[in-house]
Amino acid sequence: MLELTRADVVVAVLDDHEGITDPGTAFEIGAAHVRNKPVITFQEKAAAVNLMLTESLQAYLTDLAARRAYDFEAMAHRAFVGDYI
Repeated sequence: MLELTRADVVVAVLDDHEGITDPGTAFEIGAAHVRNKPVITFQEKAAAVNLMLTESLQAYLTDLAARRAYDFEAMAHRAFVGDYI
């Protein structure tokens, strides 16, 4: 948790195992959100995502091109588009 507290931004991979987001990843997203830290997620697999996670995000990215193009200085909001769990 110390490193999360020190971080300026949290980047989390949401690609899951059998439709379940890693509990540790979900916890870290929530902890970052409570600390008002921007959370950028990356998910290549098309899968439903928990509503609590999607509403905590600054940006939801779905491929490497989007990740490379994302401006981490401007931190534009990019909402999740897809199915919810």
